[in-house]
Amino acid sequence: MLGRSDLAVDPMGGLGVLKGHTLGIPGHFGSSYYAALAALHEAGLTEADVELVDIGYTATSALAAGKVDFIMGFTNNELVQLESQGVGLTVIPIFDPGTPTLVGPSLVTVDTRNSDEVLRALADGMREAQEAVIADPQAALDATAKEVPAMADPVQRASAEKVLAATTGLWLRDGKVDVAVDPEAFTRMGAFLKEAGIIDAAPSQPYVDLS
Repeated sequence: MLGRSDLAVDPMGGLGVLKGHTLGIPGHFGSSYYAALAALHEAGLTEADVELVDIGYTATSALAAGKVDFIMGFTNNELVQLESQGVGLTVIPIFDPGTPTLVGPSLVTVDTRNSDEVLRALADGMREAQEAVIADPQAALDATAKEVPAMADPVQRASAEKVLAATTGLWLRDGKVDVAVDPEAFTRMGAFLKEAGIIDAAPSQPYVDLS
């Protein structure tokens, strides 16, 4: 979560500093909305304490212009952009990265439509690709530039380098690329969704290992 540095809040106060402020989200849907709910739940707050403001996909400009006090932002996207613009920020994590409340993007399939061998090959391919990007980030940027003409602009290229550096750090676990799923994260998410009133009951089997 990112806030304006001119706010009279102490980031050491954690998510509780949200009380009485506005929090910008794209809308009442999707990952940013549920992350906002998770942040409020973690702080013991409700939407009566914090005004969730629908700002569309204008998070960086909305925060920079002071239209909202805080935004839900990704460390490898909005944080990088705003720092590049020289915007003073207060950064507050919404949960411990070691025990996340929400499950992030995953490779999802249906029932037994794909064999274990196919799924394993996909996971291995993802891991190998991430390792290759880390080993030669410039090659990854060159490949991207072929599909994104705007990266011919040195400013855009520099921004993409910063985004990539922030992204590759998220791929590592104990210093190595790891594409494995954390089964306990599904249990934590089910409990949160139930406690937040989003679902009636946590799944009895939030994660099924088909290996």
